[in-house]
Amino acid sequence: MRQRLAVALAALAAVWSATTPSVVAQPEGLGTVTALSGSATLSRAATSAPLHFKDSVLKRDRISTAENSLVRVLLGGRAIVTIRELSELTISDRAGTMSLGLSGGRIGLSVARQLMGGGETVDVHTPNAVASMRGSVAIVDVRPAEPGAGVVCIFSVLSGPAEVAAGGASVQVASRQRVRIAGGAIGPIEDLTDEDVERLATALTSSERQDADAASAFKADGAPLGAVEGGPNGSPPRAGR
Repeated sequence: MRQRLAVALAALAAVWSATTPSVVAQPEGLGTVTALSGSATLSRAATSAPLHFKDSVLKRDRISTAENSLVRVLLGGRAIVTIRELSELTISDRAGTMSLGLSGGRIGLSVARQLMGGGETVDVHTPNAVASMRGSVAIVDVRPAEPGAGVVCIFSVLSGPAEVAAGGASVQVASRQRVRIAGGAIGPIEDLTDEDVERLATALTSSERQDADAASAFKADGAPLGAVEGGPNGSPPRAGR
């Protein structure tokens, strides 16, 4: 029934296990590009350049993906964000909070609860809402403004929970639920069907070929697979339930 979601989470685990401690521990950056399919642009300060596999991502960097493209970034060894095509994401942090600013498009986010420090969260900011997560797997969509509704954002939680705030109010969104924000108004929480989960899970995964290429490249650096810092006995971190 939930086979597609299980496959997506297994693919994320494979990416965790393909990442070495040397990649996780990069004090000069907030994250590292662990997969790149198609093309994307990295904007830093007043400059822009093509993004490359294994590039470091620094505070306030903005990643923009082209059509038919995908980028995956390991964030501080605690979370993985997958940036889908035609999306724009700014990455920053402050006071123990990893901050992701999604101005348009779609991302998939997986946060490893057991690697988060006390009080740490990963926050996703959209033009009209913010979601705070610890140990969550979620999809966030920012859609063009609709007539009379303003910007529309949809937070879909595959494994949760997540707290979503907008317009001075907040709601708790549990596993296999979603909420729609139109303008500044929070809509009703809806349950996700199996078909919804299957469709949304594709936002978490790239092609099997891309994942295999990423794993091979990291392994070629000389570190064994499954050596992610923080996982028990070298096992990959798991998303929270």
